[in-house]
Amino acid sequence: MIPVEITEPSLLNTTFEKQSNSETRLAELDLIEEERELARYRKEAMKVKIAQKYDKYVKPRNFKEENLVMWKIEIQRKPTGEGKLTPNWECPYRITKIQVTDTGEKSGARDPVFEVEVKNLCSCAVASVFLSSRGFASSIDVDPTLFRRQGDEYLVNDGKAIASSQSVKFRYAWDRPFAMAPASLQAQC
Repeated sequence: MIPVEITEPSLLNTTFEKQSNSETRLAELDLIEEERELARYRKEAMKVKIAQKYDKYVKPRNFKEENLVMWKIEIQRKPTGEGKLTPNWECPYRITKIQVTDTGEKSGARDPVFEVEVKNLCSCAVASVFLSSRGFASSIDVDPTLFRRQGDEYLVNDGKAIASSQSVKFRYAWDRPFAMAPASLQAQC
């Protein structure tokens, strides 16, 4: 049996021109960057839409300093070999206290100097303490081993552990105090 394409010429075979096909392909290749950019915009719009849908069902919980909260154990940190009866929560954790005080001193630029004390109120040591502080700035140098920017947050004590009831202090100078709140940390119980 002979295929139909051999006996009856198809529309593609009758209208195909090598020169116009090459020109069309080159024109499509010139537009490929625009297509990629449009795809990137669609991807970003989809991410925003997904985030909005997720945020619609999230119940924000605001904790204050010294509140007692339970710290959920992540699957990676669960002790192996204890099975499904292992508790899903670590010890009760007391939120870190952050106190900003005006020292009464002035820096060279006449900005007041503030001292920040980050105190661990938990019965366990805490490490990788991150603070959030919108718009933080200082007219004097802040010791980067005590407080430095890392992404959108600020790392305290170079990520090292702060023992129970111990504190880390650092100073900065600006025309006003900045509000600081704990963003995240790792309890070492």
